[in-house]
Amino acid sequence: MKRIRIILRCILGLVFIICILGLVFVSLISSPVSKDTKDIIFVVSSGENINMVASNLSGSGLINSKISFIILYAMSGGNIEVGEYKLSPSMPQIHILKVLLKGSSSSVRKK
Repeated sequence: MKRIRIILRCILGLVFIICILGLVFVSLISSPVSKDTKDIIFVVSSGENINMVASNLSGSGLINSKISFIILYAMSGGNIEVGEYKLSPSMPQIHILKVLLKGSSSSVRKK
């Protein structure tokens, strides 16, 4: 009986930790870096992999977390389009990824 209680407590603890990590992840991908609405021209060049793109986004002040961006990209199952994009630090990571995946209306020019 004691063994079952210990196992149940461990399972509940793991579920709690997973829920907290999920909330942190959702917060990271849905929160913008800042309220600054100035546009930044961001270039994705041919041959760049997701690590390079995420590093450049982070270096440009467009995303909070390189790791969460890479995880979000892996979950999307898409490919980032080469081109020039008009992005803003006020855009959440999930929106930035959608723009880069689709070359949507925020794109300046697809190469």
